[in-house]
Amino acid sequence: MDLEGVRRPKTHNGLIAEFSRRYVKTGRIDVATGAILSRLQSLRLVADYTLEAIPLDDAWLAISEAEQLLAMARAWQDE
Repeated sequence: MDLEGVRRPKTHNGLIAEFSRRYVKTGRIDVATGAILSRLQSLRLVADYTLEAIPLDDAWLAISEAEQLLAMARAWQDE
C-alpha cells in the first residue's frame, strides 16, 4: 500500500474515519470488519476515561478482533 500524500489523522476518531473512507466504503474490506475498529475504540474510551470495568468476555473478544485486524494488515503488507 502506498500512503504517500495521505494526511495523517491527528485523533483516534480521525484515523477510524479515514480507515472507513479508504477501505470500508470502497469495498476493500467488509463492513463487519470495519466496525471492529469502532468497537475497539469504544472499549478503549471506557477503559481509559471511566471507572467502569470492561467485562472479561468483552476484553477477550476485543483481543480476538484486534488479532484479526493485525492479520489483515500483515496480509496487505505482504502484497
